Order: sequence, then structure tokens, then C-alpha cells
Amino acid sequence: MKKLVIGVAISAGAIMASQAAYAQEGLVRARVVLASNSYSLAFDNADPNTDYRGRTAKASYRSTGIGLTLVSGGGMYLDFVATTSADATHDLWATSRPFKRDEQTLTLGYGSSVGTGTLSGFLGYKAGTTELNSLGFLPVAPAYRFTKDTFETGGFFFGAGYGFPAAGGQIGLNAALAFMSGDWTDDHSPIPYDVSADLTLGFSFGLSYTYMFGRNFGASVDLKANTYSYNFGQATSTPYTNVETITSIGLNLIGQF
Repeated sequence: MKKLVIGVAISAGAIMASQAAYAQEGLVRARVVLASNSYSLAFDNADPNTDYRGRTAKASYRSTGIGLTLVSGGGMYLDFVATTSADATHDLWATSRPFKRDEQTLTLGYGSSVGTGTLSGFLGYKAGTTELNSLGFLPVAPAYRFTKDTFETGGFFFGAGYGFPAAGGQIGLNAALAFMSGDWTDDHSPIPYDVSADLTLGFSFGLSYTYMFGRNFGASVDLKANTYSYNFGQATSTPYTNVETITSIGLNLIGQF
């Protein structure tokens, strides 16, 4: 049977994490994910909260995670990956405050041989949670007490990828569109702030290189870029858009069986 190379492109957030799965027959691939990430959340000049208006929260952080890919002999694949950030800080406020981000992505796809490579199509669901610790109060309203903001996002994505042999391994390229929504809350008591973003588009791009050290072990490096625009307040007279951007460089340690 001709060897089939499946490029698994997963949106995130950003949306994308890029993996490669090699299959002559069905296989299971497990991986450990290590990444260096850059995160930014740009608040619109029309944001109703004056302490956030026109500002950008930025964070650089490392993340770790696990992934699992199931590949059928017929070219279908199912992939799940979950990552969490290590200790990090963001710069939204006058002093750096703790930052945390978790992501989970589930992808279903199909790959087919095209020339010397493989063309794949995929769809899936991505969820993310970002926590931005506060100063404990709002600078313009010190009586408003809270410890953190939480931005929970989720949505469906679809896209395509192409993988081809190079330098003894495989190079993978992928791109995706995502239909995302989000919910911004804080932990103010007794009534927390809570506002939801309408469904909107996001974009993701990915580039990866994978090398297998024999049948069962390998490694891949990937570069991902994701951007999502969240439209808030569409039912009010002052709609506004906040833009989330995530880029990362990752290393994946692979075992397949």
C-alpha cells in the first residue's frame, strides 16, 4: 500500500496547531507539546470600560500539553490536544499581574494523496480560557473590587492543509477559518460583570516540520499564528470589537503505535 501522509491542522484559538500523522494502516499517535507563546488582547477605543479602552494586554508565556491522534487506514483522523500555560504575567495594568491561558482543540479530518504529498480537509471545535488578574479594583472606580477578568472563547473551525516530503521528514502547511464567540466576566461580588461577544470570524495559519526516528518515535516543530475579532455590544448603541492574537513556536515529542 502506498504510504499516506496526513497533515493534521488544528485551529486554536488560534487557531492552529499543526501535526503530521503517517499511516499505511490505522495508528495511534500520542505527543507531548511544549511551546513558547505570545498573547495580546487589544481593547477597542469604543470599549465602555474606560480603564480598558484603547489599551492592549500582552503576555509572553510557555505552555505544556498533551495530544492524541487516531488515524484510520482510509485516511480519516481524529485529533485532540489540550495545553495550559506556565506561570506568566500580563501588562494591562500599571504593575504586572498574573496571567493564565488554557486551550482545548478537537479536530476531525480526511487526507488524500496528491502528487508526492497529501491534501487534507478538516473541521473541529476550539475552546480557550484566558485569565487576567487585576489590581484588585478598577483605577477609575476603586470601590469596584475584583481579583481577575476571565475571557472564555469557543467556536467551530474548518480548513485545509498540505504536507510533502522534505529533508528526510515532512513539511506541513495549513490554514483555517473559525466562527468564534466569547464571554467576558469578572469576579466582582455580589454581581459580576458579564458581557458576551457575538459570533465572529477568526483566522489561523500554520507551518510545521516533522521527522520520525523510525516507526515509533519522532519530533516536530511548528509555527502558529491566530487572530480573532470579537464583536461586543451589537444590540446596543455602542458596539465595539476586541482583537485577540496568539502566536507560538512549538516542539512536539511523538510516540506512535
